[in-house]
Amino acid sequence: MYHSAAVMMTVLLAQPAVAFRVELLGALRRRSRHADTLGLVGRNDLGLGVTVPAHGEPAVCCLPGRAPRILVTTGAMNLLTAEQPAATPERERTRIGRGVITW
Repeated sequence: MYHSAAVMMTVLLAQPAVAFRVELLGALRRRSRHADTLGLVGRNDLGLGVTVPAHGEPAVCCLPGRAPRILVTTGAMNLLTAEQPAATPERERTRIGRGVITW
């Protein structure tokens, strides 16, 4: 009786850890697919260190990960003044360094 209770308790305690690991691996795969897709649809602006997807809606954001990618859409690039394109990725890098990443 004691052995079966111990086994049941082990299973019950392990279940959340297994579910967490499955969810984490799924999130990592989705993030990797996002990065791969951005590599196909966006161009890399080496001068700014950002990926520029062709999209009319102005947006600046970060794709988190081991090597975070900063995205600046063509709509945002068209609205920025001469000084702003360099400042925009710096602001995102500061946010990444502070752990403030939104998507």
